[in-house]
Amino acid sequence: MAQTLLSKTDDYVFIESPKYCGIWARWALETLLGAPNLVAQPKRRALFAWALAGYPKSARARDMLLTLSADTEPLVREHAIEALAEFRFHAAKQRFLEILRRGSPVERYWALFGLGTQADSRGADAIREHLGDCAEVPGLGSVAQEAKWALEQISKTR
Repeated sequence: MAQTLLSKTDDYVFIESPKYCGIWARWALETLLGAPNLVAQPKRRALFAWALAGYPKSARARDMLLTLSADTEPLVREHAIEALAEFRFHAAKQRFLEILRRGSPVERYWALFGLGTQADSRGADAIREHLGDCAEVPGLGSVAQEAKWALEQISKTR
């Protein structure tokens, strides 16, 4: 059933199916894990990456997102980095720190979102380095604003 839903050409069905499959059924994980390698369109690979956020305890989903966070297409990387925020694995935090060193403004924004979501004080120094990063992410704000938010999240957990 998941494969049938995910092969639809209707964008609404395509976007909503992975989200609800992730919420309702563990069996959808197998389809989601295989899908990014089979889908040529970056927009759809990005949506599969986003849907994997529904499996934050899965090492296989985390590994797929780590791979997709280095995809050749920016949209795929951005969605994968955003989805990694749900994963409380050391490898996810390390990936966020790498992205802060050399990622695009959008990638840095989502890496800061991930570090703030995880509220791990061990990332605070790297976050502080971006308080002066005025790069704007259309529709979301600046990298500096996200760095400030991330530090606020960390301070709430102390």
